[in-house]
Amino acid sequence: METSSRSQLDQARAAFSRGDYASARQLAAPLSRDPASDQAADDSAERDAIQQEARELLVRLTPHRITKLFFALTLLLLCAVTFFAYSR
Repeated sequence: METSSRSQLDQARAAFSRGDYASARQLAAPLSRDPASDQAADDSAERDAIQQEARELLVRLTPHRITKLFFALTLLLLCAVTFFAYSR
């Protein structure tokens, strides 16, 4: 199971480096959640490492809040300038 998780994480990294962010997010999301409890305790360190790396990848894929705010303000400014231009 861990080898498939590791290979899935490697695929997510490869997709991220190619610029295919949707695939990277889709591959990394299930790995970042809590793993199934039926796995052996010997694999817990490897599972935790995979889970942490997947979470880090997802953090890199998530836009920052200030970026969303600037985008919204830009759209608001564009609408205001357009309204001003058409109202004259």
